[in-house]
Amino acid sequence: LQFLYFIGLRVLRVMNCIRSLWVQVYMSYIHWKAKRVKQLPWAEGTWPSDEYIATDMIMRMGKKEGGKPLTLAGVRRDTGSMAMMSPGKPGQEVRLAGVRCVEWTGIGKTILQFHGGGYVSGSPESHTGFSYELHRATGCTVVSVDYRLAPEYLMPCGVEDCVAVYDELVKARGIDPKDIAVTGDSAGGGMVLLVLQALKKKGSALPCCAVLLSPWTDLSDLSSETAENRQRDCMVTPAAIATFANMAVGNIDADCKKIADKDLKDPAWSPHYGSFEGLPPMYFLVGDTEVMLPQVLLTAKKAEEAGVKVRLWKAKNMMHVFPVFAGCFPESGHAIGRISEFIEIH
Repeated sequence: LQFLYFIGLRVLRVMNCIRSLWVQVYMSYIHWKAKRVKQLPWAEGTWPSDEYIATDMIMRMGKKEGGKPLTLAGVRRDTGSMAMMSPGKPGQEVRLAGVRCVEWTGIGKTILQFHGGGYVSGSPESHTGFSYELHRATGCTVVSVDYRLAPEYLMPCGVEDCVAVYDELVKARGIDPKDIAVTGDSAGGGMVLLVLQALKKKGSALPCCAVLLSPWTDLSDLSSETAENRQRDCMVTPAAIATFANMAVGNIDADCKKIADKDLKDPAWSPHYGSFEGLPPMYFLVGDTEVMLPQVLLTAKKAEEAGVKVRLWKAKNMMHVFPVFAGCFPESGHAIGRISEFIEIH
């Protein structure tokens, strides 16, 4: 028995040595790959930073394209892991109109933040890094809304929560709508437009401006099926877009079984098909490697044609919602600086 115990210890030590050697070799490969990626044909113009390339490669490891099917638990776990990639100082939990929110108190304007996650995942905690960096860059109060998610609560339940929080800020806290800016990423960007359209419809005073990071504006959009960015996008796949869209409105359940056939073009959840007339100035930020790039450009154009003051930044070589990855790479910090300047002048 002592001999077997001795042999077992030796085997474990050898295995640990092999593991350590493998980690060193793998990290050397990542470093070499990061330098090589800068020479690929698609990386035109200003090269992405090494930090951005490393983040891109990490995201690709989790991208599911033709692999294991998506699960709700897996999606929520992956979205929640953003908190580890982009940590920040936690805010204070508050309740506004009965809706859980997280707040970073500042001065001046109040920024109402709607997190992304395909309307089925995400939370103020998953976006702590971005919310905190936005608070730090602007000095403003940031309120991140923990709106209800599908499939437990179908759209437009989340919209109702966000509208209720906005009304609470205006009526209970007495904040002038001109001192409120709204921001959101991906599905949260779509939420921004849905909230603005809902407020406009009921005749409420609108916020001073809106910032939309890679907004998901058309749940029926199929341009991603043939988009040239399908391979370049390190995060989003057409299959994921279709799953999130149908789960958000209740066409499929948590097990992805079809249970209904609602129109994905309904403006109740696809703001691209709603009215843009009379909405406040908007800043669209989108990466040029995204599968969702075509719909973002179309929505920005539609808003501009409706008389909205639109600013658009199509960031070269950047991924989906790249500003959200605060602290991961310098390009994110640069984007937050641009967002801060836009909010300040409005």
